[in-house]
Amino acid sequence: MTVNDPKKNHPYVQMNFDMIKGFKFQPHPDVNKQSWNKNKLICAADEENGLPAHTKLDAIRYRYASKDEGDIPFSINVFNAKKAGKNLITLEIEMN
Repeated sequence: MTVNDPKKNHPYVQMNFDMIKGFKFQPHPDVNKQSWNKNKLICAADEENGLPAHTKLDAIRYRYASKDEGDIPFSINVFNAKKAGKNLITLEIEMN
C-alpha cells in the first residue's frame, strides 16, 4: 500500500479472509499489531505520524502452509521492496 497524500496518512483497511485456509498473515512493523490481531484492521502503529507518505509499504506479509498431503512440501514467503527506483521481489522458500 502507498499513501500518496501526506495529509491522509492515517488509513484504516479492514480485512476479511475467514474462508482462506492455510495462509498465515503477519503485519509490517509500521502496522498496529493490536488492531491487526484483534480485528484484522490495517492502521498505523505510530498514531501521531501515521504511515510514511510516498513510500510503498508491504503492510501484510503472508505465508502458505498446509497440512494437506496433496499440497507442495514447502512454504514460500514473498517480500516486495523498492530500491534505487526499482521493485525488488524476494522469495524465501522453506522446506516443511
